Amino acid sequence: MSPNPAAADLVYLKNGNSIEGEIVEESPEAVRLKVGEGTVGIARSEIKAIEEKPWVPPVSAAEDASRLPSGKPSPANPADWLAQAREWLRKLSPSASKNVSSEKIPVKKEAAYPWFSGGSGYAQAVGLQNQTGAPILLYFFTTWCPYCKLLDSKVLASEKVGQALSGVIKVRINAEAETRLASQYQVSGYPTVLALHQGGFQKVRRIRTGRGNPDDFLAECRRAGLPLR
Repeated sequence: MSPNPAAADLVYLKNGNSIEGEIVEESPEAVRLKVGEGTVGIARSEIKAIEEKPWVPPVSAAEDASRLPSGKPSPANPADWLAQAREWLRKLSPSASKNVSSEKIPVKKEAAYPWFSGGSGYAQAVGLQNQTGAPILLYFFTTWCPYCKLLDSKVLASEKVGQALSGVIKVRINAEAETRLASQYQVSGYPTVLALHQGGFQKVRRIRTGRGNPDDFLAECRRAGLPLR
């Protein structure tokens, strides 16, 4: 290794001691280290490891002051570094000194659930309820039922109702195609709309569908315990 005046090196000896200095000469047999005003030769057989450290030249108070944005020397007390750093940050980036409480904090978007359909959709809805705890709106219909068509076109198609029920898991079931589910929930007329809360059949609430008025329907949903938005 060639002499390197810009490195302060640490030589660890096998006897547990260490010597810090500047390596000025190396050979396969030995290392010569400058220590203070003199040099020390150390045999390779006595060395356990060598750590090279970057050497920082001494800096005068005037030079130190010229490097700081404030034009002031470094604080003697390490505890003052925090205040000094804040001052530098304000000068470099005025926006960084803003009070955090005055800045807008992004609000987490609430989950919006789509409509599920049929027996497979019902199974998906129950699984989703188990994961999230959200209630289920269960809608039994038939293709020939005029009141079902009224509910679809005047109420469920309403933008107001869609937004209000966006946090509710919704399932549309053809009662004549899914007779097991219709029997399970004791469906005897159409449309039948139920609110299912976690906790089994004792948490089922029937929702009256009214005569096609969205506000009346939402009022019934609220009475059944559905969280409206």
